[in-house]
Amino acid sequence: MAAPLPDFYDKFITALKLKGPAQNILVKELGELLHLQNRAIYNRLNGDTQFTINEAILICKTYNIDIQEILLPDSDSIIYRSATIDRKINAPIEYLQGLVFYLEWLKTLSNPKIHYTSHDFPLFLTCAYPRLIKLKLAIWSYYTWNLKSFTSATVLDLEDKEFSGVDEICKKIVGLYSRVPSIEYLPSSLFDNTIYQIRFLAEVQGFLHSDQIRLLIRDLESMIALMEEIANSGTKNPGDVQFYRSDMLNQSLNFMVEWDHGCRVYTMIDSPNYIYTESPRMTSHMKEYFKKIVNSSESLTQSNAKERRKYFNMLFQKVKALGEFGLSSASQ
Repeated sequence: MAAPLPDFYDKFITALKLKGPAQNILVKELGELLHLQNRAIYNRLNGDTQFTINEAILICKTYNIDIQEILLPDSDSIIYRSATIDRKINAPIEYLQGLVFYLEWLKTLSNPKIHYTSHDFPLFLTCAYPRLIKLKLAIWSYYTWNLKSFTSATVLDLEDKEFSGVDEICKKIVGLYSRVPSIEYLPSSLFDNTIYQIRFLAEVQGFLHSDQIRLLIRDLESMIALMEEIANSGTKNPGDVQFYRSDMLNQSLNFMVEWDHGCRVYTMIDSPNYIYTESPRMTSHMKEYFKKIVNSSESLTQSNAKERRKYFNMLFQKVKALGEFGLSSASQ
């Protein structure tokens, strides 16, 4: 007697109910998506009839259901989706608009929480200082996106018209991010690459206006002061935040979002391109990885005043050294 076929449909419906909103809202959304009456949707969800293959594919795309986890749960492969790969960037602001899109998505989730690691700079909080973001956008525009408006220039102008609208969208990013509770893992190497980039550009006279070096250094100092204030209070206003100092585990840029019925992991593969997955195997792995980071880290939030002051003083000293170098370069 032939073995029974696996019940993929039940697994599909289970995944849909986990990914989707409450059933009454889900029925309404699916009716609009598939152009079906509510009764037809209820029949499909209850198993009286089944979604067609075309309907199921459209649902998987809409609700980010990993079909591989249903069909091949024991496969070694993990499917990632591209967030920025092969996406043509025509202006620096378009990258920030992509960030806004994903942060707006967080508002649709039930009780979202963010885990964030960075080896250089905390992307979302740094948006509080748009000049620093413009520096990064200029570098990415030249080296990653090959934008003609940057490759033809010999020096950087952080007030260039190409950055029109960046200040406003940075403010929006900070507002959206500040509402979501987060746990953030900060290495001792924080801002090292940014400092090296500013130092290099100062050495080769890579800024159109030399006073931009001073302004960037001032922004770095203000950024560190803001982070120390956030660490001391434990809030981004209004979202809660926990900072951990972590140097024992290698930290590439990972951004994980947990919510009541799901989890998604974003990973940067080359600055500033990132991919993401909701594969249960990968999200489970990353949850365990973040636990390991916490276990090997020092808390910087609220109660641990001694470690907090030590950490942020170390960051201030790095920026102070850059300031001394920047002043001597500007005077030459």
